[in-house]
Amino acid sequence: MSATSSAGSPGVGSAPTACNCTARRFWTSDGGRTWHETLGLGANFAGRGASLYWWSGSTLEQVTGWPARTGALRSQPVARFSAPIADVAAVDGGVAALLTNAGRGWDDPPHVELLRAGRSETLDLPASGGEVLAARLAADWPRLTVTGVAVDGPPRSVTWRSTNGGQTWTIASASWR
Repeated sequence: MSATSSAGSPGVGSAPTACNCTARRFWTSDGGRTWHETLGLGANFAGRGASLYWWSGSTLEQVTGWPARTGALRSQPVARFSAPIADVAAVDGGVAALLTNAGRGWDDPPHVELLRAGRSETLDLPASGGEVLAARLAADWPRLTVTGVAVDGPPRSVTWRSTNGGQTWTIASASWR
């Protein structure tokens, strides 16, 4: 759920289709007293405060006029990347997008596209020494955390952390038992 103190947008299940891939999405602007179903969000969305983003493939959109008061949610394209988006996190003054090569190999090293104040910056993460699929991005600006799964050998998680907006990174790996 992306929310301010009174606005939010959760995704909930619905009756399954033949592909079992249907979800219903709703939004509220009154702290949850009333909910409005919307087709204006894709299946993947994230946000914080007055920023709500959704993505599909390599295209990132931002909901305009969020939090909404009435009517349908509308969005506009923010960026189209050269690789698919794995995850997105709103950051102060913009958004960060974790890009992936899932389906085409592995992400070693993965990278994050940081879009802030009208500027775009590619944040390259250090190599982990293996074949890793990047999966999640979390942000509490200027802290960024990327997690992934190593696919070469015994399963292990890989975590990259930055405390300075992606200028430097530390990397950790842990085996699963």
